[in-house]
Amino acid sequence: MNTNYSLIHEITNSASLIHVPEVDFHPSGDFFVVSYRDNNRLNVYDTKTYSLIRSYQNPSACLSYPHAVNVTQNHIIISNKHNAVPNQPASINVYSIHSKSSKPVFTMTTPMPHLSEAHSMATHNNKLLATYCGENSSAVVTYEFDDDIGKITKPLSILEDWFIHNGKPKGIGFNEDHTKVFISVTKVERPPQKVLLKKIKNFLTEISACLSGTRRNFSGIAVFDIDQEGVLSEQPISQTRDHDLLSSREENTVPTVSRIENIKIAKHQCVMSDSINNKVYIHPIVNNSELNINTTQTLSDAMQLPHGVAFSPDSKLLVVTNYGLKTEQGRVLWTQFTQPRSDSILIYSTQETPL
Repeated sequence: MNTNYSLIHEITNSASLIHVPEVDFHPSGDFFVVSYRDNNRLNVYDTKTYSLIRSYQNPSACLSYPHAVNVTQNHIIISNKHNAVPNQPASINVYSIHSKSSKPVFTMTTPMPHLSEAHSMATHNNKLLATYCGENSSAVVTYEFDDDIGKITKPLSILEDWFIHNGKPKGIGFNEDHTKVFISVTKVERPPQKVLLKKIKNFLTEISACLSGTRRNFSGIAVFDIDQEGVLSEQPISQTRDHDLLSSREENTVPTVSRIENIKIAKHQCVMSDSINNKVYIHPIVNNSELNINTTQTLSDAMQLPHGVAFSPDSKLLVVTNYGLKTEQGRVLWTQFTQPRSDSILIYSTQETPL
């Protein structure tokens, strides 16, 4: 059988223009949670009716530019970007699903002060993994997390060197047996006025990489081993560059620039958002560790800078969040929204068809 997704519903915003960063489903599949960055809000939506069933808002929610979302059996975990203070260490709030209160049951400031912008998170077996991609941050940190009480107790490991030399970690997700971690990686962005210096540095970096047998400034999907203690392998076990991912699509042309922003996995398939090209790609996973780049579905309905993606646990639903921002020559215009507005939530459903 071949699984195809089609757009069935759109949740539009009635409030002021908002960045809508990420989404995640509860393990039961009964509801999903979406972060709204600019007005410091988390919304909980019913999976069957797509109706709003709960909202976490300030001042009680103590949110500060919420970004990453991860939903466990008992808790909602949210990262705070703190845009008001550049390069401030990211913080993480934990909310009890079973409590009527909107106050976090636990808040932790990232203990490594140079790590800002916790972009995405994933949990398994009392381990919380978070990617950091702020201006001076390129790391993945594993924390110990107790889902019974909602407490993050300590960092267990940090993988930093590979990302410092290769690119910014963005989205993160476990494979089906939780022995591998898939991470979307983007190249480091630099201001336009430094294009010449960037070209010179990239040229010298490529020469160094060739001499050392390694490639630098990677952009695409990197897969790492992860052990039972939550420690990632120092080097990825496989890498798929974004050009190879995009070349597998059914279109005849391949864009020269892409930005694989987020990634999620369910039922041996992987979904990733390409914010620059306003598309979402779905690839099967083979051998529980490799992307099948020769088979894909490309979604683009109503998308304008898609950012967050999430499968329902049974993979019958796919939710995509739209930032609704303009892009120009391969760059995101972070302060310019489209008109008419397109900051929204898109819901796709599967239809099984014979091969």
